[in-house]
Amino acid sequence: MQIVLMMVLAQTITRLDGTKISIAEAEDFARRTLDANQVTGAQIAVIGKGRPVWRFAQGLRQKNPDLPMTPATNI
Repeated sequence: MQIVLMMVLAQTITRLDGTKISIAEAEDFARRTLDANQVTGAQIAVIGKGRPVWRFAQGLRQKNPDLPMTPATNI
């Protein structure tokens, strides 16, 4: 079971070098990286100018019983 939740607060993410990445590219990178490393559950947040611009959660926060990871999950 794979659970993915996200909160989009911007259309693009500006990297430290000034280049931009789309939200779709960020999601794809996050999914591939977490899946490749067999991560059970994770939260990712990107902050720009002191404010969140993108939040992402994938997988489980607890197994047996399976409880989903969400952007609001306290870890």
